[in-house]
Amino acid sequence: MKLPGEQEKILVPNSLATAVVIQDSFRDSLEKIKELREYAEALQIDSPKKMEIAIQLDADAKNLIKAVKLRVAKIIEKPEAFVKTAKGVLKTYTENIESVRYMVSNKMVSYRKFLDIEHQKQQARIDEANKALQQELDKQATDSGVPAPQLTTVPLPPPEKTIRTSTGESVTFKTRWTYEISDPDAVSREFCDPSPRKIADAVKAGMRTMDGVRIFETTDTATRG
Repeated sequence: MKLPGEQEKILVPNSLATAVVIQDSFRDSLEKIKELREYAEALQIDSPKKMEIAIQLDADAKNLIKAVKLRVAKIIEKPEAFVKTAKGVLKTYTENIESVRYMVSNKMVSYRKFLDIEHQKQQARIDEANKALQQELDKQATDSGVPAPQLTTVPLPPPEKTIRTSTGESVTFKTRWTYEISDPDAVSREFCDPSPRKIADAVKAGMRTMDGVRIFETTDTATRG
């Protein structure tokens, strides 16, 4: 049995006979990775319930990484050749599991952006309704000669930055500004090379425009569980 888009066997140094032993000891984890990947690929986050499922799925993937690391930690107490093989298996399994988390994280961020857009639309509808009502009150006040009450805008609470499941897992959405170099030749010599560290420091300090660099806001997730 193989993961979608992956070879059936984990690639480790074939010259080490111990690789077969390690692979066999991780068969159950391979099945779990396959299950998590299939869930992640099929997942469509379009409701709070689906978001809760996504958080749980990411937590399961993170816990599986911990379990694999713990199992490998016991294996690497063996001689050096065995240690090298075990670390190779750990790297491959971890990369496979992290790909599940990356997939789920992107879908959670997409749903969060959808919620932000819906929040903005709803706020705009409320503001427009208040504006129309204020105009009506002003008209009535003009006709009656009585000063019109002034309505205040009531901002809607934004979507929660941290979403928790009923079983204790959570995801926190954190926005940050980052960049990618679009034209190295156009980058100011102040950030020569161009130097990723100097550019990153400038972005962190608040710079939002830079020749040859596209600066944009991105969202990260941090799960607990």
